[in-house]
Amino acid sequence: MTFRGGAIISVRKFAVLTTLALCLVIAGYAGLVWHVYLRDSDTAEAPTKETYKYTPELQVIALHDGFFVLKGAGGNILVSTGHDGTLLVDSGDVNMTASVLAALETINAADVDIVINTHSHGDHRGGNSTFSRMGAEIIAHRATYENIKTDTYTTFEFESLPSFVFDTDHSLTFNGQDITLTHIPLAHTNGDIIAHFRQADIIAAGDVLITNGLPFISIGGGASLNSHLAGLRTLMHHVNDATTLIPGNGEVNVGPTELQETHDKLQDIRNYLIWLKSHNISTRYVPLFHPLYAWPAEKRKGQGWEKFWVRMIYATLPDTSP
Repeated sequence: MTFRGGAIISVRKFAVLTTLALCLVIAGYAGLVWHVYLRDSDTAEAPTKETYKYTPELQVIALHDGFFVLKGAGGNILVSTGHDGTLLVDSGDVNMTASVLAALETINAADVDIVINTHSHGDHRGGNSTFSRMGAEIIAHRATYENIKTDTYTTFEFESLPSFVFDTDHSLTFNGQDITLTHIPLAHTNGDIIAHFRQADIIAAGDVLITNGLPFISIGGGASLNSHLAGLRTLMHHVNDATTLIPGNGEVNVGPTELQETHDKLQDIRNYLIWLKSHNISTRYVPLFHPLYAWPAEKRKGQGWEKFWVRMIYATLPDTSP
């Protein structure tokens, strides 16, 4: 009888502990869902620009062959210096132009001759008008030119419009570098380009690749998660172990392994969202299924962005895999 009584007590204790453990798991999962997706329950649109603040100080990162990266000006800015002068890939946010000029002074690169815009968004071309008035040529894809003209989010001056546009790809030589500008349509916008400096084997990828969060995809311009993934695969063809790859936002000098991992994580998210959609899960309840399980926690911005991103992507995906 003593054994049976002890066994009953043990079973009851086990049941209580199991119940408590299950409650903790459920509470933890509910907390995760709330923290990632539901905390900003009224956020149905993209966070406003005020969400993203830039510090007045920039980080100047020296690469090789006269190249530098200015990090913290909005989008990353690649700087090429040499006997021909100074070339920038992107010009940062307009509110950071004074800081960009000060940073260029520190590397004796203040007289800018050429600015290449990887796309039209304000955090990558905000300094255009300043550099244009200084005499710089602004180079971009024609779609980027048209997008800047119709941008209602970031105001622009006439001088910020590119002065040289191209329709497919373009090549030029500057500071001893053969530079190839490759159009990767709809990877991020309809005017995305990557800039490959051949001799130095440095690629400025613009927002075809970012390393600090989920990619912003211009759905209204025809881009999609599928086309973004295709753009990442195109970028992979230009990258090897010796390539210095500079993303449009986030940590610089990304290797092919991280590029592949970014693609694969986004591919997993896409496949999972399509699976949920094929089971008629409504947009309202998608967050309960933790759709961003594959995305690293350290690359989540919060402030409603993940919720907005999931809704945006989910609405544009097909019901079944192609």
